[in-house]
Amino acid sequence: MLTGFVAVNGPSEEAYTEDSLAQWTGLTRVGTTGGAATTNITLNSAYKSVGTIGTYQYQPTLGVSESWIEIIASYKAGQAVITPPVVGTAIFIQSIGAASAKTSGTILTFTVPVGGVPAGHTLITRVMHDYTSGGPTMSDVRGNTYTRDRTAANSGTTIRMSIFSCRVTTALQTGDIITVTASASVTARVAAMDEFANVLLPISIDAQNGLAGASAAPTIPITTATANDLLIGMVGVESDSADTYTEDTIHQWTSLTRIGTTGGASNTNVTVNGVYRAVGSTGTYTYAPTLGVSATWTEFLIAYILP
Repeated sequence: MLTGFVAVNGPSEEAYTEDSLAQWTGLTRVGTTGGAATTNITLNSAYKSVGTIGTYQYQPTLGVSESWIEIIASYKAGQAVITPPVVGTAIFIQSIGAASAKTSGTILTFTVPVGGVPAGHTLITRVMHDYTSGGPTMSDVRGNTYTRDRTAANSGTTIRMSIFSCRVTTALQTGDIITVTASASVTARVAAMDEFANVLLPISIDAQNGLAGASAAPTIPITTATANDLLIGMVGVESDSADTYTEDTIHQWTSLTRIGTTGGASNTNVTVNGVYRAVGSTGTYTYAPTLGVSATWTEFLIAYILP
């Protein structure tokens, strides 16, 4: 690829004709203006793709005679080499469901969907509610064990967020009830649950991180030590579910179910967002979604080890 540049000691409003005769394609032209012409500079440029060796010229035309410097550069082209990321072995199966309430109470429930959940699969549950001094608990009608892997309140003690994991040892049947219980009565509360396969038994955490803040740009990194992990990211926001949210697709996250409350002042609501990514190599991974408005948030990133 050939790239030509001509820098002119003159203002941007002076006429300039690109060298289209030699099949150059113009790039963005930028310059200064005002005062004497010679107190300004203007940069013009163009490019051209060529498939054979030879002698090539770049010869644009200036509207008036000015001092100039011109450069032409040739960049060697080649076949693009794209190395895809190494993917972990975890498999997303389904969303079990999402639950929300904005009336005083402690309970949220899930009803297991058609097909149930077989023994050996893993359930990950994201929970958020108004502030309580302690974290919530979980149970189901089959007696499976739900482990609260992380819980934290924001610095202003207005919200609490938690994440649970459960390796299903007794299969859940269609219609079975799974219950989330807050440690004290709250008004706004939400939870979302997802099913995964191929998570290590017993469930083990490679690394985790948690942050809290107030902005429109929650960002959290995690550095893994195990090459095969299921990463779960979640950000709980003290705002209405109607507020916009832009997922972090730049870092190759896949969205999980978003659930929130609505009505009244925005900060009387809670909304939880979530993502997952199965990774097959160690490294530092970042979860950085964008909120539609600045709000109070708590953010977790947890790496579960895969077999």
